[in-house]
Amino acid sequence: TFVDPDGRMNGYIFLFEGEITDGEGKTAGKRLFACFTNDDEINPVSPDIIWDLKEEKLECNSADIQELKKKAASYSIGELEKYLKELQEERDHQGEIKQKYGVRSLEHLIIKLDGELIDLQARKDRGEDVDLAMRNKQERKSRYEQQLKSLLRQIEGERSLTMSMPQFAG
Repeated sequence: TFVDPDGRMNGYIFLFEGEITDGEGKTAGKRLFACFTNDDEINPVSPDIIWDLKEEKLECNSADIQELKKKAASYSIGELEKYLKELQEERDHQGEIKQKYGVRSLEHLIIKLDGELIDLQARKDRGEDVDLAMRNKQERKSRYEQQLKSLLRQIEGERSLTMSMPQFAG
């Protein structure tokens, strides 16, 4: 238990850790949320506030604390939803950049190789020996198509964010 040595705060501070993961199972972000409650209202505070408090042994009614903890947990869910929205906007922006440059570049390369393959087929139809060049270009085109599929899956996974329930941290 901590007390405010200045006597300005008379209530409880609850800390919750929230985590957001993406569609690839990677952590997109973690944040520590702190809120102060004095039975009447819940207000956000910086988790750094703990450094300004003094540790003491105090007796307190655990039933009241559990009820306040539930209220604080509900509050932290709302804060985590705001954080999810922030991360979603950032991930959408990053996805747009990957779409604009990565996907378009690969699509351009695939179209270019299609044109070259058409030209090679025309030369082959005229009797030229272009089998090796055609095979090389088809393999390259196939690699680009695989990279394009992979990039599209990655972009979709990175944009798909979910939040876990905030965990009580103190």
